[in-house]
Amino acid sequence: MQHSDVEPDILVLSKALSAGLVPVGAVLTTRSIYNGVFDSLDNCVVHSSTFGQGAYAMAAGLATLHVFEEEGIVENSRRMGALLLDGLKELAGRFELISEVRGRGLMIGGAQMSEKHCNFMINTGEASSSDLEALGEEVRRRVQEEFNLSLRWEIKRIGLNLDIQ
Repeated sequence: MQHSDVEPDILVLSKALSAGLVPVGAVLTTRSIYNGVFDSLDNCVVHSSTFGQGAYAMAAGLATLHVFEEEGIVENSRRMGALLLDGLKELAGRFELISEVRGRGLMIGGAQMSEKHCNFMINTGEASSSDLEALGEEVRRRVQEEFNLSLRWEIKRIGLNLDIQ
């Protein structure tokens, strides 16, 4: 969102909010939307979940935010990302196999991982079904390699691969 100069009305986050310790999520919104939704006791519980209001989850979320702030995780990510990008650009100048260094997102052909939601792939208009599947398989491979977790596809593929090469 910071990369795109977008200021959302509502932002929903989870996954890393507790560093993977316990399920936790949050909904962030503007004051005017909050006041419009929670304007009376009739609306005081608009949404909840199985894990709602868990003290353990809240403590884990607050601890994660504390570590992010105290250890400068976001700023370190910016610095390391800039170093990586500079190194890749330097390599691109030396090797013609590297045609472009963009520095944002994972992309195969016309298929790109969404920068807004980690579980979504985007067809930029030129992606074949093979591009989308290859991108998904690359994500699965990286997660398996990095975290020893095996991801499953949550879609059902129907029919034959008719991509023309």
